[in-house]
Amino acid sequence: MNNIKLICIRHGETIHNSKNITQGWYQSELSEVGKKQVQECVDSINEVPQAIFYSDLLRCRQTTDILLKKFPDVSAFADWRLRERSFGALENKVNKDVDWNSLYSMPPDTSPYQSEPDNHFIERVRSFMRDMRFFGITEAVVVTHGGVINRFKKILNSDHSFEKHENAKVYIIEYSLDDTKLVAKPVPEWSIDYIKN
Repeated sequence: MNNIKLICIRHGETIHNSKNITQGWYQSELSEVGKKQVQECVDSINEVPQAIFYSDLLRCRQTTDILLKKFPDVSAFADWRLRERSFGALENKVNKDVDWNSLYSMPPDTSPYQSEPDNHFIERVRSFMRDMRFFGITEAVVVTHGGVINRFKKILNSDHSFEKHENAKVYIIEYSLDDTKLVAKPVPEWSIDYIKN
């Protein structure tokens, strides 16, 4: 019962993805290509999941809606902890205009460009992994973002480096609830001064 398997699906391509625009918490709809990608991904899933957890951002809600057409009787739960990292003032900007090296070289407890500190991001993802013990399930589909999948991997393997995850592809994360890597760590205070629709 302490072993957990997360069948992670990164959301389908969004309109912002197709234009190489930074999203973070910015709401962008799935493109027509993204909807087809998700349908192909869903068609490849044969086993009925015990539960579905998904980021509450629009692109993951839309991805989950397609998944639920195949599995209408499976319980689905929105969880804000599965959101992508907030990139603050960098959101809705063309990727090539963003100095990503500068952002990722900042100490993990800082908030450059009003972005979410990386330590804060990691700890909310870690708390989701830890809280799986309360659901009484051992296997679930998780509809989320590339950054969250990277954090799952980083928590379990500190040597994991950034990896690009394709839209509407499945990535398996397996771990034990007894793993000491899931123990909570202090997080920096962080709040945003604006709410994006």
